[in-house]
This record gives sequence, C-alpha cells and structure tokens, in this order.
Amino acid sequence: MAERLPNLETLEFICMEAIQVDHILDALCNLDLCFAHSLKRIVLNNCNIDNNRFGKLFTEVLPRFENLSDLILWMNSITDVQNIANRIANNRRTPFVPETFRTLDISDNPILEKMKAGASKEKAAFLSILKKINSIDSLGCKRTGYSPDIEYALLINHAGRRIVEAGYGNYDDRPLPVSVWPKILERAYETSDRIYNEDSSHGETKNATGIFYLLREMGPALIGCATYGRCGSTLV
Repeated sequence: MAERLPNLETLEFICMEAIQVDHILDALCNLDLCFAHSLKRIVLNNCNIDNNRFGKLFTEVLPRFENLSDLILWMNSITDVQNIANRIANNRRTPFVPETFRTLDISDNPILEKMKAGASKEKAAFLSILKKINSIDSLGCKRTGYSPDIEYALLINHAGRRIVEAGYGNYDDRPLPVSVWPKILERAYETSDRIYNEDSSHGETKNATGIFYLLREMGPALIGCATYGRCGSTLV
C-alpha cells in the first residue's frame, strides 16, 4: 500500500486490536508513503484509540498528510486531550494539522459526553484546540448536541474565525474583496449544520451564530473598506 497506491484518498480500519493499531500508527509515522499528498480521510473506528494513541495521531501522523480533511474515530476510548492541547498551545513553529483539516469526528467517545455534562478541564482543553486549530468545524456529534460553548466555537470556526484572526480586510496586505463577503456569509448560514454528523438529530438545522460573529468582528473593517476603497471593491 505504501508504494502502490499513489492516489489513495481514504484509509479506513474498523475493529482492530490494540497491537494492530500500534503497527498501523508506526507505519503511518515512519514509512515513505506514496499517498502522502493524496490522502484526505483517515478512519479508525472501534480501534482501541486511547489518549496516547490519539496524541500520536495528532502530533506525528496528521502532519505527514498535507491535504487531509477528515479524521474519523468513532467508538474509541478518548477521555482526555489536555496533553495535546498543551503541546499545540506551546508549538510556535509549525501546525500539527494541515490547513485543509476540518473534521475531527469523535462520536461515541467518552470525552464528548464528559464535555456535554460540564467537565470543565476537558472542555477548556478542547476549546483551546479549537481556537488554535481554527479550521476544525465538526466533532461529529451524532445523538446529542454539544455543550453551548463547544457548539459556539465550532460555528465560528466554520463561519471563518481564521479570516478574523488573520486580520483579513483590516487594512493589511491580504484583504478580501468586499464582493466575496456575501458568499462567505451565505455559506456560514446555509452549511452551519455541518458541525454535526449527518446522523444527528440536529442535522439540517441552520444557525446564524456564525454570521453574527463575522459581522461583529469584521463589520467595521468592511464598512471602512467600502467607504475608502481599500478592499478591492465597493459595497453594494
């Protein structure tokens, strides 16, 4: 597989024993993989992914795949992400995940229910991850909703927190034309349900929180751009 599947986009394993998973993770970390540029989705469902293996996935495996968008980890044993949150917070050199990374599906893992039940340490750690890696806009919640603060973080990530925190449109060297903002705002609302798994009872529920966030944070800059012609277009 490492040598003969250069266009592989999905790598999926289901119901693996712990020792098998360790071999898989070691291979993904150490082999010269011909599909390193094509892989978009890694699935390890019911594969004995505990906190340590999850940490290895995040810090050693994901950085090797520059176009990866989805990591699916249903029915595993992840209970804590504090160590990962600390490592990400202290990492000032390169990101652990590619810019394309959007979905970290941890459905049916204990940590998701712990956060919904109000576990403060786990929730704070995950909020730190979602702020630092602001491309993540889904944790794949299936049966029940997220806690309000986790839901808010996912909604603003989906809407475009990276745009706000990068300073786009704020008179810097990388402005977004005002003409593209209607599409950004439309997408923020029309696809806001993607923060949930498609099997969730919350699926197909639109939420305007992301639009409110963008307008609150970027509205003054957009008005200034339109008024003074600094963003490459005029506001209609």
